[in-house]
Amino acid sequence: MIVSSFREIRLFFHGIFRAASARPKLILLIFVAITLVCLAMLPRMKVELRMYDIDDPRVVSASTLREITREFHDGNSILLFVKKRSGKPFTENEYCRIENWKESQHRSNPDVISASGPLQVIVPALIGNRLFYRRLLDLHCDSLTPARANEPVSFEPIRTTPWGELLTDNSGRDFALQFIFRDQSGRSGRFDPGVIGKLLSSFKSHAIAAGDHDIEGLLGGRAGFQFYEMRAIVHDLWVNGLLILLLIVLFRLSIGTWRSGLILVSTLLVSIIITYGGMAIVGLPIDTLSNSLFVLLCIAGLEDFVFISHQHLTHPKSWRRSF
Repeated sequence: MIVSSFREIRLFFHGIFRAASARPKLILLIFVAITLVCLAMLPRMKVELRMYDIDDPRVVSASTLREITREFHDGNSILLFVKKRSGKPFTENEYCRIENWKESQHRSNPDVISASGPLQVIVPALIGNRLFYRRLLDLHCDSLTPARANEPVSFEPIRTTPWGELLTDNSGRDFALQFIFRDQSGRSGRFDPGVIGKLLSSFKSHAIAAGDHDIEGLLGGRAGFQFYEMRAIVHDLWVNGLLILLLIVLFRLSIGTWRSGLILVSTLLVSIIITYGGMAIVGLPIDTLSNSLFVLLCIAGLEDFVFISHQHLTHPKSWRRSF
């Protein structure tokens, strides 16, 4: 039964091949039409970066992650770890400059839902029959005096609280800021990592004094991973361009003609246009795996093209015989 099934499949594809060979102009017209349609659909291609949007919703861990994200409203959150390269503690002037920048982002940046840091850590205190909430850090940035501007800031009071491992390090000198961003609809799914790039640029230009190269900000958190993932996808485009140039040069050196490399590259480009255009038509986004489809197509098509090129060099009068 299996042998007969394979025979039927083989006869089916042979019939398609004979029909295509008998009408080459019609097949070429259909192929060009499909390519143009797929090319027109490329601007609608979306990039999916959030893992819980990619995962199968039937997976238990994925549904749990969605539930936690919904309850804590931190789906698009980053941690900005602020430290000094020299290892010295922050002065009150330096910390307050960063704190004021963080508050300005919370007030004026439409992409930011909330922003928090060490100065927002409060603990309850019962005085008499009244309940108060006080800050753990004895720091008043709104009334900072020149006499205290160069006093070192210690985050030791926070290190012993549940916030300690999140907002400061073991030394009690460095600290972290948390930002939560709004959901947005666009080509990057429900969140645009570009807003993180703008935030980092603002941090370097406004939160750090001009000429100060000692303070740096390191990015972490779930949305931080998506930011670096988007940068990797953009860098892959450059890698694909270098791969195209490499193939053209290698075929020029091995076969002796520029035309061979150009034919291969044009074939690969048409193939990737049809592939990504088809994905856009059915609504499949680009993710960390499908982003490497061009490299996979190069690997898959290279061997066959080398074989066909060798046959054509042996019998240069007809491409049909080479195939």
